[in-house]
Amino acid sequence: MRKITIDNPWLPRAVVCGLAIAVIFCALFGPGLYMMATGSVLWLHPYHYAHIASAELPVFAAREGLCIAGLAIGSSMAIIGVTRMLAAPAPCWAKVLLAAGGAVTALSLCGCLGVIIIFNGTLL
Repeated sequence: MRKITIDNPWLPRAVVCGLAIAVIFCALFGPGLYMMATGSVLWLHPYHYAHIASAELPVFAAREGLCIAGLAIGSSMAIIGVTRMLAAPAPCWAKVLLAAGGAVTALSLCGCLGVIIIFNGTLL
């Protein structure tokens, strides 16, 4: 186990990784949870829900919020995996975490787009 000191080469990478994860969680996870909890579509562009009946908006917001929260989780997993892979040799768990994070991010993005298309009929 390495000591974390100011002259440790891992410290800048860890700080950048932590900041990136914090920004992603503030930008995606918070609004996703808000949409799931309240059923509000406040965080989406109006053209994404223009053709949705007002009675269906809470269900749409909950599903879209779940996918947006998944984007935050998958992106954070991938960032942690990439950050740890910068060390040589890269550990196996970092490769698995990167692959899993990429898969969660891709599935969540497809889910976001799919929910909009299913409920609204079109992305625009």
